[in-house]
Amino acid sequence: MFERVLAVISIISQYIIEDIDVFDQEMEIVEDLMSLGFEPGEIEAAFNWIANLSQGIKGGDEVLEAEELGRYVRIFTAEEKRLLTNPARGYLMKLHRLDLVNAPLLEEIIDQAILLDTPAVGVEEIKMISTMVVMFSQSGAEAKNRFLQFIEADAEVMYH
Repeated sequence: MFERVLAVISIISQYIIEDIDVFDQEMEIVEDLMSLGFEPGEIEAAFNWIANLSQGIKGGDEVLEAEELGRYVRIFTAEEKRLLTNPARGYLMKLHRLDLVNAPLLEEIIDQAILLDTPAVGVEEIKMISTMVVMFSQSGAEAKNRFLQFIEADAEVMYH
């Protein structure tokens, strides 16, 4: 069921990227998802995760003091190391190093990955989670566009 819930979240993220308010259009989106063969429980789980995400995003200005000084270093806990694959952790650090996500957004991505309650989170899941976190964040349009361009370019490299 986990993979199907992730698929639903991924589809809903496309609506968000297209600037569609998923909560205003929830009934239409649910109908579309059900026509694609998704079960009500899977759809509800995806919307609950997204609702939790939209309420949990911290302000983008709450940048850690160490990061402002260029010394932000993220040490993963044992639970995070168990949950996040090595490539996923590397991808998270790449997003931060390229200044596509700041420290608070990085922490929110990790928190949301843990909330998925799955045995392991890989790069594809991190891409989906980070897209949702950035789109729900208070980051400016330019920062969001830069992030989306990076994700799209990264996908093209991966598939070609």
